[in-house]
Amino acid sequence: VLTLALGIGANAAIFTLLDALLLKPLPVAHPERIAQFEIAGDEPQTAFCYPALAAIERRSRSYTGMFAWNATQFSLGWGVDAREIDGAVASGGVYRTLGLTARIGRLFTREDDSPGAPMVAVISDGFWASEFHRDPKAIGKTILLSRQPFTIVGVTPRDFLGILSGINPRVTIPFFDNVRLHPQWRMDTEKRMWWLTILARRKPEVTELQARAEARVISRPVMEDLLAPDGSPEEQRKFRSQSLDVTLGGSAVGWSATHYRQSSLVLMGISGLLLLVACVNLANLLLARAAARQREMSVRLALGAGRMRLVRQALAESLMLSLAGAALGAVFASWATRLIEVFLKLDLDLAPDVRVVAYLAAVTIGAGILFGLAPAVQGTNVQPNDVLKGGHIGGDGRRGRWALSKYLVPIQVGLTTMLLVSALLFARTLENLKWQGIGFDRNNVVFIPLNAENAHMNKDRRARFFEDLLARVRSMPFVKAASLTATVPLEGSWSWDDLSPAVCPGLTEVQRKLYMHSVTPQYFRAMGTPMIAGRDFRENDGANGEEPVILSELAAKTYFPKQSAIGQLLRTDKESVYRVIGVVADAKYGSLRETAPRTMYRYAMASGSLQSDDWTLVIRAGRDTRPVEAAVRSLLRAMARDVAIGEVQPLEEVIDASIKTERLVAALAMFFAALAVALVSIGLYGLMSYIVARRTSEIGVRLALGAAPGRVLQMVLKEALAMAAMGLALGIPAALVSGRLFASMLYGVKAADSAVIMASVTLMFAVCAMAAFIPARRAALLDPMAALRWE
Repeated sequence: VLTLALGIGANAAIFTLLDALLLKPLPVAHPERIAQFEIAGDEPQTAFCYPALAAIERRSRSYTGMFAWNATQFSLGWGVDAREIDGAVASGGVYRTLGLTARIGRLFTREDDSPGAPMVAVISDGFWASEFHRDPKAIGKTILLSRQPFTIVGVTPRDFLGILSGINPRVTIPFFDNVRLHPQWRMDTEKRMWWLTILARRKPEVTELQARAEARVISRPVMEDLLAPDGSPEEQRKFRSQSLDVTLGGSAVGWSATHYRQSSLVLMGISGLLLLVACVNLANLLLARAAARQREMSVRLALGAGRMRLVRQALAESLMLSLAGAALGAVFASWATRLIEVFLKLDLDLAPDVRVVAYLAAVTIGAGILFGLAPAVQGTNVQPNDVLKGGHIGGDGRRGRWALSKYLVPIQVGLTTMLLVSALLFARTLENLKWQGIGFDRNNVVFIPLNAENAHMNKDRRARFFEDLLARVRSMPFVKAASLTATVPLEGSWSWDDLSPAVCPGLTEVQRKLYMHSVTPQYFRAMGTPMIAGRDFRENDGANGEEPVILSELAAKTYFPKQSAIGQLLRTDKESVYRVIGVVADAKYGSLRETAPRTMYRYAMASGSLQSDDWTLVIRAGRDTRPVEAAVRSLLRAMARDVAIGEVQPLEEVIDASIKTERLVAALAMFFAALAVALVSIGLYGLMSYIVARRTSEIGVRLALGAAPGRVLQMVLKEALAMAAMGLALGIPAALVSGRLFASMLYGVKAADSAVIMASVTLMFAVCAMAAFIPARRAALLDPMAALRWE
């Protein structure tokens, strides 16, 4: 029952997560008619600028409503003591299009989403419960979001957790209220700012084919409307050639980051293999049990019971076992699913629905039939007269009678080998990702996001404030280096520019793309990025009118292959000119799986001012990073209470967060593989014990005729290891084939990695040898006289 509980529970847990992430329909009216717009391609692009909403809505005739949506974060409260919460920005038609009604109060409309309208907010049921204890008087109250007052007008239904799977917005505001929060971005008119998801409700009479055909028809005029005026001719040509498409369905899969899809499917396969191993193990146990019940079955047959009646009884017993396992497995699944949700930091509705219950029932019944059918048929295939006349274990003693057990063990070993190889591949991938060289020294580095937007500083005053802040932070005794950066590594945000073809002739478009980061002095010292040539930024850099930059090693070798990059000039398509003053080691900013990009670091204060309100303070501390956050908060309270602090993260946590999916897959795969190995050892031990017991007389005769105990030990071990070798011969090719299915999830290791295969083979042989040694030793130590009297 415990074996089944783990096998069934693991399957139910992974399927529940997969259902909540990718399958469960949105809790809205007729979710199957909700469509998401995207730009077609091998990897469809689902982000749009706000002008795209009007361009598409103006030309579409297949929808009754349309809206734009984006998940974001708000600072709740005032200044340095504010805290970050998940939120969302949506255009005014969102709730009418989705068909939602407020749990209390009202939901905002198009009238609320207009320039000059009062600033309003809709809160989630969870936020209403945690902040207002579900007090109806919360409607009409004011909350501070990014230091601006918003009036709460309503609460969304309890089961509505937003559009994006795993991200539950606590507060949702109209789009134009967000424009007022960030006027400098001009997000209502900016055509280069692609950040919104566009969804619509399809008319009942419009088919999916008609909706997709209309999207293709309107693609060219929509793209013409969205052309950025300052784009190069090549960019504009590519932009015009793009085609719109729609995804229909109604679950969150279409408009959620499908980052977890492949991982969830792989885990489903691994947990399915574990259940198969458990079923094969149980089949072996039940075969041995059936052997012990031969006399009972013979008596029943002799008294007139039909063979099908006995098969039904054996299957009923198997189904009872599977039901007991499923009951315990449901408890395990509930616990495991919550643990995975916390591990991945997702906010999901994990309440079991019809699909989860149906899946659990199907797995339970299927498992019961799978491990119970062969023993039921084999156990009732007896000759009553032969069994009733004999008295020895195993019935009539014919060697082929229970040979099925010997064929089930290799299957079990093969399935376990597949699991073990897969688990070791994922473990190697995790290690390769975590401990590769990324261009940073990950120890004792802390990121503190700062936002000075609500401090109402102009560019010059903002620069003086941050310079003063850096000077005070650097003077702290536990700080080794401190700097500002606009980009936190591995969080997927960066900007880029293209070098002018005239300056770099012969380079491809990809080679001319240069990723750009704005930093201040001591950044490379704080991050632990080695300086290869030249020097770091200085406080007076840029005073002579030239903008200094530092290149990554790859960028320097690409643009200046036969000469030193120091002192050279770079010119971009936008006619900006930069002077190279240094070269640093390559570093990864986008993903641990990608190669380090060609990068240019700009001096954020080259003009004596700072253009942005959002900066991240990078601090390299001594031995302990714990006092850093408290010290910076105290410093900001004294300097500028209106400057908000975001979530403080050590670099180690940033790296760990970027590979949390890989860690989850590796951890669960290793757990399932270890469990399967344990099942194999238990199953092989049980089978060999049964074989030794069945062959007690034979072994006694061998020993009485002079066979050495060592030869008997060797005979039993040889039989067990032969079954293990047969299983490995099945499992290794199967593992190589299955490895190709998830090859894209591996990093730094191939599916046919010889070290992983050799480790798996060695471990399986060792486990099988240890499992068979005790029964083999018991056989070797038999007293011949006692053995001959066995029957």
